[in-house]
Amino acid sequence: MTILSENMQSALALARGNRGRAKGDDARSHILLRPSDTGLLSVLCADGTTQTEVVFQGSIDQPVAVAPQLFELVQTLKAGVNIKLTPTDSATCKVQTGKSRFTLPTRPAADFPLLESEGTETAKFSIKAHSLAKALESASRGMGKPVPAKPFTGGVLLKCTDKGVYLVGTSGFTLVNVGVGAQVQPGTKTQSGVIPEMGISQIQRLASTAAADQRIEFELGDRQVTAKLGGATVRSRLISCKFPDYEQVTAVQDPFSLELSRSSLLEVLKRVGLFVQESSPFVSIKVEKAETGEWKLVCSVKTPQGECVESIDLVPGKIKLRSDGLPSAEAHLNITYLASILDAMPDDSVIADFSKNTLRVRGASQTLNVVGIAAYYRA
Repeated sequence: MTILSENMQSALALARGNRGRAKGDDARSHILLRPSDTGLLSVLCADGTTQTEVVFQGSIDQPVAVAPQLFELVQTLKAGVNIKLTPTDSATCKVQTGKSRFTLPTRPAADFPLLESEGTETAKFSIKAHSLAKALESASRGMGKPVPAKPFTGGVLLKCTDKGVYLVGTSGFTLVNVGVGAQVQPGTKTQSGVIPEMGISQIQRLASTAAADQRIEFELGDRQVTAKLGGATVRSRLISCKFPDYEQVTAVQDPFSLELSRSSLLEVLKRVGLFVQESSPFVSIKVEKAETGEWKLVCSVKTPQGECVESIDLVPGKIKLRSDGLPSAEAHLNITYLASILDAMPDDSVIADFSKNTLRVRGASQTLNVVGIAAYYRA
């Protein structure tokens, strides 16, 4: 077969992310080439939990799993170069590009760790690529270091309901919940599952290759999720776990609420953060009303490294008191968690809801509603 170099480069650039965990002669490190159902060429990379398949112009007589050096080799070629691949009977594949000749090791295609469709009823929906990329970035900020006892910390919950689609990430202490605009197939039942980190990475990679108005088609089943865009398909197993009740976590009863600038708060946190110790990354955030009637949001920290107090002037019309009329609210927060959540939110205007044990930060815009819990809640 003969393949145009730029077609192979684009396909492998998208698919190769799944090879990160495989080394040496492991079948997962190889690249599977096989005929597609449409008569084109299919390239697959997989790590046992997630696989990416890209279909493009080309052909092959028989499936073959080629050593990963094929990717590095193809990347060195200029556009417009023809690549000819010829599998042999001696566990090798001959590669011809112009006057150059190479021989790469292969493995039987049967050894490749394919993820086949689970064939069960699935929830079907589509999301604009631009919105999906933002939502995944935001939800991923809620994740922390994966904890074996809490497997949900190593992924992002994807939930589809008749009301919409939600992405939720949690470290066990912080939580980010994103409601993203989606077209849900009529009659779709509620379905949810936790996508592992590799699956999230590959779906993000898929979204990054799309035009802003292109839609990525999803099928969410009991054990797998599939994302499709044109000739590219990402299929990922779901983590078997029970995700925390994020709706209960994000519920705030009778809060003290205020609307403020996200960028202004981030600037203050960066300066306050200069005085925070790694062993105790907590700052105090307090809303105060001066005798003159002015409202301020005060961020402060006092450590052996020094002391810092910063304030932001608030607009009275953007403040909602609790029913008891108390004129102040206060929270002690991990500054790293809060700054990370704020940094991933798409709009500058955010609403902070203070409750007894939790601070909820949410986007004022309904275009992409992000809810960030920046206090401990013990998942």
